[in-house]
Amino acid sequence: HYNRAAFEPALKNLPQINTLFHLENLEVWVTNDRNDVQDTRDIVAFADLGEPERLTNPAEIQAQVDPLYREICDGRPLPDNKANNLYERVVANEELQNIDRAVAILQSQFNLRQSIDFEKVRARKLSSRDYTVHPELGFISLNIQLQPDQVLAVSYTYKYNGEPFAVGTSSINRADVTTDESQTSTVLFTKMLKSTTQQVNVPAWDLMMKNVYSIGAYPVSYTHLRA
Repeated sequence: HYNRAAFEPALKNLPQINTLFHLENLEVWVTNDRNDVQDTRDIVAFADLGEPERLTNPAEIQAQVDPLYREICDGRPLPDNKANNLYERVVANEELQNIDRAVAILQSQFNLRQSIDFEKVRARKLSSRDYTVHPELGFISLNIQLQPDQVLAVSYTYKYNGEPFAVGTSSINRADVTTDESQTSTVLFTKMLKSTTQQVNVPAWDLMMKNVYSIGAYPVSYTHLRA
């Protein structure tokens, strides 16, 4: 939500992009509906992960009252794992590493709603050719077709004015516990961009740039569009 809010202000003085934000490491995950075996992991994607203000479930997720990093961003808090108490709680709960119990635990102990607050899926990590990313503006464009029931989630690190921040856990830092089929991989906690059920009344709806269609007309000014 930070990148969405900062999008227009950052482009006011084109061609210069006015931002101190720079994305460094990004992992994009989608539901593994192709039965791929390479770069697949169990993930739990959370709508409120890294969100300092616009929470999907403010009744259960407690945001930081006065984030220290607010001072470097003109009073606007930045996305970070420490922006609210969700990440700390899920990382501390070792039971969530049992992916088969994750849904029940999140619903009973965290009072979170599946498909609204979180999704649990077996996901595959997209390669860099499957999407394009703008590191200064912080948005991605998929080069593949996403099905309505597929989950889209990300984990990433970035720097703001040289200071590092992280949202979600990276597969690089969370290697498989074992290759034995009797064991499971370490569950990754990620930021949910799209759930299996799209609802217009939840904040995640605003994170998706809707399709843009050419009307085959030119020149068209803002005044014409308003009319």
